[in-house]
Order: sequence, then structure tokens, then C-alpha cells
Amino acid sequence: MPRVRWRADGHHFTYTKTDRGHQRFRLIEVDAKTGESRNLIDEKTNTFIWTAHAENLTLNTLNWLGKGEEILYVSERDGWRHLYLIDAVKGRSRTR
Repeated sequence: MPRVRWRADGHHFTYTKTDRGHQRFRLIEVDAKTGESRNLIDEKTNTFIWTAHAENLTLNTLNWLGKGEEILYVSERDGWRHLYLIDAVKGRSRTR
């Protein structure tokens, strides 16, 4: 079951989706008024995306900051665990 998280504006919500085989992980935002959706995070791999890689850190894969306009995202997309700061409004990484 996806866990829905509403934005403060009350018109948008997000949920995560891990595809079968764990080769794609997405954070999807939906506009509840129009039904339009977009990917805030879309991570793909040919092997496997381990979504519990932060369990020993007491850190979730997605960590909403402040008023929900930024996300601290934990990923091993390049083979090493890194933290990415995601702009939840624009749907892209703030640091590259």
C-alpha cells in the first residue's frame, strides 16, 4: 500500500512506488485537482535498488525537511551511499 503525503497546499500529494524486481524507485506527485502526475525522484538500475539501505542509520529513504519543500533522499545509485537534497517543488536535485 502506498503511503500518501499531502502537501501544505492541500491540492498535491506524493507516494512512493518500487517496481517489481526493485529496479526502479519513484516518488510521484499528483495534482488532486487535475489528476496530472510527475516524478520528483525516478531512480533506475539494471540490477537492484536497495530501499532499506539506511535502516542502520535510523534514517528513512525519504526525509521531508521543513515545510515539505525539500527532501533528503538516501541513495546508493552510484554504488556508494550518498544523501541528495531534492527540491520538492521543482522536482530536481539541488546539488549535483
